[in-house]
Amino acid sequence: VCIMLLPLLFGYLYGALVLKMNPILLLGAITGAMTSKPGLNALNDMSGNRVPALGYAGTYTFANLFLTIGGATIIRV
Repeated sequence: VCIMLLPLLFGYLYGALVLKMNPILLLGAITGAMTSKPGLNALNDMSGNRVPALGYAGTYTFANLFLTIGGATIIRV
């Protein structure tokens, strides 16, 4: 549980307190980093708009890139 929750909590607190990001946009970015399309759908439903998708798009792209590179690196080692 800690392995899953600590990075999410740290990312949210850093984004909200240090970077002063919009909470809905920040939650969309965190959902994109987790590559969770159902999470994005839940955020869109709860917020009543598509603003979380703006944060989701960029982090989803980087997360998929890093997953691909990380998987290839682990196999080579």
